[in-house]
Amino acid sequence: MSSFWSRVEFRYVSIGIWNTLFAFLTFALVASTFEDTWSLAQILTVSSAIGITQSYVTQKKFVWKSENKISAEFTRFLVVSIAQYFANLLLLQIMVVWFGFAILPSQLVITAILIALTFVVLKLWVFRSKTKSSNVTFPTEAS
Repeated sequence: MSSFWSRVEFRYVSIGIWNTLFAFLTFALVASTFEDTWSLAQILTVSSAIGITQSYVTQKKFVWKSENKISAEFTRFLVVSIAQYFANLLLLQIMVVWFGFAILPSQLVITAILIALTFVVLKLWVFRSKTKSSNVTFPTEAS
């Protein structure tokens, strides 16, 4: 098991399953509690705020094992999460309002689509490591 855990892809999937379950259960709880009184945007906003915070903490610590400064990294994570939120909201509106699909199965399908897309962005932009090879130095004329 430890050899699997050493691979970032396995950690991403494992923690992603937990984060997705947590986010989906949070969404389901908020939706079932407020579906008759809140809009889809309100339901998604509240559940997303909870899920985004929890997801950042678990990904930073367990998936990417990042030692980057939280301020810049969380800002990038938030940008990705906000983009994901708006894509989610648009797709949710299309599936539920336009096509009449049920809210929870629709959210499940949307989540599956968006998870795959975010892995690449998280790896290349949000949790990129600061390695020596990325710190390119150029000789000066005085050298």
